[in-house]
Amino acid sequence: MKNRGLSGDIAKRYGIGYANDDWQNLEKVFGSYGQDTIAKSLVEAGLIIQGESEGRTIAKRYDRFRDRIMFPIRNLKGQVIGFGGRIIDHGEPKYLNSPETALFKKGQTLYGLFEARKSIREMSYVLVCEGYMDVVALAQLGFPNAVATLGTASTESHVQLLLRHSDKVVFSFDGDAAGVRAAKRAFEASIALLSDEKEIRFLFLPKEHDPDSFVREMGGEVFSQAISQAKPLSVFFIDIIGEGLDWNTAEGRAQAQNEAKVYFKKMPPIALRTQILRELAKRLGITQLELEQFYGIASVEVNHFAGRSASVSGVSGLETLKKLPKRDWQKNADLRAMENLAKQKPVAPTDIGIQLMRVLIQYPLLGKRLSPTQCQALLKIALARNLQTQAVMQDLLELCKQEPEDGKFASFQNILATSVHAKAYDVLLKKVFETEFSLEEATLHLNGALKKVEVEILKQEMLEITEKINKNIQTNEDLNRYRAVITKLKNNG
Repeated sequence: MKNRGLSGDIAKRYGIGYANDDWQNLEKVFGSYGQDTIAKSLVEAGLIIQGESEGRTIAKRYDRFRDRIMFPIRNLKGQVIGFGGRIIDHGEPKYLNSPETALFKKGQTLYGLFEARKSIREMSYVLVCEGYMDVVALAQLGFPNAVATLGTASTESHVQLLLRHSDKVVFSFDGDAAGVRAAKRAFEASIALLSDEKEIRFLFLPKEHDPDSFVREMGGEVFSQAISQAKPLSVFFIDIIGEGLDWNTAEGRAQAQNEAKVYFKKMPPIALRTQILRELAKRLGITQLELEQFYGIASVEVNHFAGRSASVSGVSGLETLKKLPKRDWQKNADLRAMENLAKQKPVAPTDIGIQLMRVLIQYPLLGKRLSPTQCQALLKIALARNLQTQAVMQDLLELCKQEPEDGKFASFQNILATSVHAKAYDVLLKKVFETEFSLEEATLHLNGALKKVEVEILKQEMLEITEKINKNIQTNEDLNRYRAVITKLKNNG
């Protein structure tokens, strides 16, 4: 590891170690493999392998990892759920990962994410590499915001996890054919999750380099510049559909148009989709409308609140507001936008209640510390799904209030198992184990939801006052409250 330039601090941070070249080395820690109860647990954890028994011969049991540099794989709580091992000298396979277990799912796990979370926030992007050696090497070289998939192609679960931690994701791949294929799989996993608030880019290094060798030879500043110039998903989209085709022929353009259809069908109706459609239509020599009709998708209208005020009968609320003192009107230059925002029907996503219950199950002390007003807000969120969800939420909040300050997750599971809603909690617990939140993420998620409910309540109140203004039955108190609500909405925006 020293030959690769890794310091003791980096090895300690990532928990890097070594597995001896022994067949039953873990017996020193766990006891004899001849004891079935011990062997069964170690087999289920993927630490030892059990061969097939022949007749009366006892099956051989031996260590999975031998003579390898060991890389612990952690979940978002920092708990070790698997291992990756790299061979020391020559041998196959060069890299070996734990098999999938009840705790370790390769398609839902990213190596180094636990260690990189703080750096991802500080650097405002997450860098996705192809292996754990890249991750630790980049951390040593000044890029501690790197993570890696674990011997599998990027999945939608991976992309969801990445986008939860950063608004900008940069996939870094080798520039060879295998790297391009991996990039295409990452692109396909990202399509359905695109958002106008998120950015996904693709960085292709020269064929002779991986991230480690590139930074060592070219320097961190050059690598940072390469990251900033990484190819946007919108550009890579055109590259993918046009791969191997001749844009100068009608046949080539037709194939590209047809190739893009499956991606547009998966892409959400966002402004980015409109921009890609427009760019592709230019390349194809047709109109955007023709392209949308071919794909069977509707145009996306981007509403600019400030430019479109809805007409109302009677005296306009804006006209009334214009009669306010001039300095007040100038201080609230975006009143038009806020009024239109208030006229939108409040919407609460139906799955957010379930997500928040998973957070509270994992961290009941967050629920214990909620105020009565905040508890009512969570019940309002749950009711947006259905009455049953609200009932479970209310029960969960009551159980959280009863939880001692030093309560543990394991003991809280036992309490949930005795509840009248035990079956619902059992389903939620399975989801908790699939995608765990760190305490910091859980707190941000909970506070964000509470803030959203507050905004929806303010919008509803603003709508009610606006109706009074339109009917010319408002009081001075209504107008003062109107201004106060606008200020709150701006601050929450």
